[in-house]
Amino acid sequence: DTIAVSLLNSETLFIIFDGKDAPLLIGREGYRYKAIAYTLQSWISAKYNLKVQLEIGEFIKKQNENIEKYLKDEVFKEIDEK
Repeated sequence: DTIAVSLLNSETLFIIFDGKDAPLLIGREGYRYKAIAYTLQSWISAKYNLKVQLEIGEFIKKQNENIEKYLKDEVFKEIDEK
């Protein structure tokens, strides 16, 4: 439903796909997401010398939140105990 492209900074292009079918673009365990991100990165890097940050249906946002939660609840707790 939504496709937006903007510059995140002078070196990075931010691309977002969102809508009800976004999970289909992500695929099981993120395999389609990784394939799309790799393809876009290859094309855009070769043509415009820019990095790509791809967001499909808040996939990366959710991944980052899960990693942060894991680090706080598991890793940092373990470090503090030892």
